Amino acid sequence: MLDAPVPANAAIRADVEGTLLLGEVAYCYPEGKAYAAGIQLEQALTVSEELCRLMRHLNEEAANATRV
Repeated sequence: MLDAPVPANAAIRADVEGTLLLGEVAYCYPEGKAYAAGIQLEQALTVSEELCRLMRHLNEEAANATRV
């Protein structure tokens, strides 16, 4: 359920309990005061603490490189 409509075929990303879901909107229609949406799941990636630390480290390195 969503607060606003989303067009069909729009790319989506959802973070759910440490898992990153990637896909496309299959349908979206009004349902009362909200919108019911379904997704066509393309990938589900589990994000580990180690991967998060690596990503933060790489982002910090990139930020430092642009300051030089």
